[in-house]
Amino acid sequence: MITQVLAKKYAVVASSGKPYFGSVGNASWAVCLDGVDNQFPEYPFGHQLEHLRVVRKFKKTAKSHWVGTKGKSSLPAVKQDIKSRGFKQFFARWTKDSAGGKDDSVEVFYA
Repeated sequence: MITQVLAKKYAVVASSGKPYFGSVGNASWAVCLDGVDNQFPEYPFGHQLEHLRVVRKFKKTAKSHWVGTKGKSSLPAVKQDIKSRGFKQFFARWTKDSAGGKDDSVEVFYA
């Protein structure tokens, strides 16, 4: 019974339409896709797999755009860029900023 409850909780569902911008572990994410729960980066890894398959298919046909993040925090820069460009569906994952360093640019896939 617990397995059935967890399966429903982490099932691949249509996007709620509310984008996800956040950091989990050592990765930052920006997600808004049809066919996935945009909150999936917060799920345990095993429950992310079906969502990641949908992401992989999306990335094969999506356009990509690089967001320059040099000299600023990457998560707010990516969020601002996505909103200013009006992307309806998008996906990005990158290494979270840390004292040890950060990315100078982030690739965003969009449709």
